[in-house]
Amino acid sequence: MKNIKVGLLVDEFFGASGTAFGGYGFLARNYLTKYIPNENIQIDVLLEMKEDLKEVETTKVDNILLYRLPKNIEFCKKWLSQQNYDIFMSIEITYKSYEILNIVKSKPLIFWIQDPRPKNLYEIKRKSVNIAQDPLTIDKNVIALINYLTQQKKIKFISQGYSLNNYAKELYYLPNDIKIKYMPNPINIDYKYKFDISLKKKQCVFLARLEAQKRVWIYCEIAKNMPQYDFYVIGKFFRDEDINKKVLEKYINGNIDNLHFLGHLEGEDKEKLLKESRLLINCSIWEGIPLSWLESLQYGTLIVSCLNNENLPERFGQYIGEILGDGYDKVYKFIPAIEKFMLDDDLYSKKAYSSIEYIRSNHSLNKFIPEMRKLLIKEAKKYRFKNVIKKLYNRQDIHQPYKNYIHINIYFQNKILPEKTLINLPNFIQTLNGKINDITFSGIEAFNNSNIQTLIKELSKPLNTINIIMDYSIDIEKLKEIVLSAGENLGYLSISADLCKINNIKEILNKIKKIADLQKEYYLDFFTILKLKNAHTQNDLSELMNLEKGINMKVEFENNSNDFRENCYSFSNLCYAGYNFFFIDCEGNINRCYTNQINKKYYNLGNLEQPNKIKIFKKAIPCLSAENGT
Repeated sequence: MKNIKVGLLVDEFFGASGTAFGGYGFLARNYLTKYIPNENIQIDVLLEMKEDLKEVETTKVDNILLYRLPKNIEFCKKWLSQQNYDIFMSIEITYKSYEILNIVKSKPLIFWIQDPRPKNLYEIKRKSVNIAQDPLTIDKNVIALINYLTQQKKIKFISQGYSLNNYAKELYYLPNDIKIKYMPNPINIDYKYKFDISLKKKQCVFLARLEAQKRVWIYCEIAKNMPQYDFYVIGKFFRDEDINKKVLEKYINGNIDNLHFLGHLEGEDKEKLLKESRLLINCSIWEGIPLSWLESLQYGTLIVSCLNNENLPERFGQYIGEILGDGYDKVYKFIPAIEKFMLDDDLYSKKAYSSIEYIRSNHSLNKFIPEMRKLLIKEAKKYRFKNVIKKLYNRQDIHQPYKNYIHINIYFQNKILPEKTLINLPNFIQTLNGKINDITFSGIEAFNNSNIQTLIKELSKPLNTINIIMDYSIDIEKLKEIVLSAGENLGYLSISADLCKINNIKEILNKIKKIADLQKEYYLDFFTILKLKNAHTQNDLSELMNLEKGINMKVEFENNSNDFRENCYSFSNLCYAGYNFFFIDCEGNINRCYTNQINKKYYNLGNLEQPNKIKIFKKAIPCLSAENGT
């Protein structure tokens, strides 16, 4: 089992298992599932639920599992629970994907914005076309689910283009200040390619599915009006094939000598045509940011388009202005733009070099792969952590500690963890073979030690969560250094404050506000726990409680007359402490847990000074607590 298991929701996989050849499927098959899985990340593809299935239909394509599920809610709920996906991801979302996601909406979703279509705006454009119309793909159930997940804070939006974000906000009724991470679509860039204008033929290419939205008939009319250049069409029919074939019948029959329909092309054949062509022509009534634009621009093949998303045609070609309707009466708008780039080699070359540089800077796999892996791990880990926090605050039976945890008390009663034992800590954690990925440091004075900061940074690996427990008195600049040492791996920051020793509650408010500023400045998403001792009333803290709504924070009130630990009464019960739960005290002793044990050899497992002699349990053994289970 991989550390992070991702369920990819997409209803096409670029022709595999009988699915369509579309941009989303191309992105899913040729980029996401091809490059992102590794020893830490597994991705499965969930295609759809089907009426005629009684069991799960499994297909393996390119070493990736593709699933079709029966249309049985209870069956699917049980199956998805058994699969235990950490997180789901969708490339936009169709109704087929919605049906699956709606069953497991308690799990988090990464939603990749590709081509959002606000209903009113899209309907105006779609209905302006009379000759043929694609079906309306906007579904109110999908909109409602995405809006619900947004309200529940179980969705992370990423977007392939800044120009698409307002469309998404309008479509899904998202708040204006919602955070949307820029994640441009990647492409396989040919870094060996060197632009040479002498190798560019005076020809154009159209690369898209042959559907009404793409209005390929406009391109055909352009070809008819410019017989001096060759025009190539790459693409195949998909939706409403009969209607679209009928519309294009008069062009496909060969009556236009310079117009060539090549069907679906992949690999070297497609690359060769893009390298040789001067221009990619886009006639669509609506687009996101087509992959064909990016593929063309990497070879200096410029775009002439009636759409200007992300300003790409305007920067690397020419935007001729929006064209509604069937477009026959606006064919003339394309002709001077095409003529200009066919005849002006200097202008063409200048824009071609710029387009190649842009693609290599923004759309490389070298940039995309680590960014996407980091995002998946971070969001999945964040969800796991929230579950742990929830269990910690609601648990009743505490005798079994939650798994994969180590607590290092680096400072206590004027004793500090020796430096020679600190050096051995990473090696000790490594010997646990991945059992530990939740590490807590506690102490006060010790956080002033630069070696502690270095250690925290060293242990802040992608699958580790670092937690910090400290006293309120720490200087804010020192706190900043500690927080940045853990970086995005910081799970929670727990700060204790004794109100008897604080003259003004505004001191706490000021520090908490600075912590909030720190989170915003460095885009960190840790959980703040403020523990207030000797708080006799909450009335004086009203401003603090209001502040809590604005940041990821929980306020706890403690009374010094009671031990902060709960009673577990676990004597003789089996417990995993010593297997995947450890407490290291400030002298370097590796202990099973926080409590004393009757038999010392089952409580103290060794010392960091002698890492080779530390005994690690291979299974759960009985708790031998001598402290009445506290």
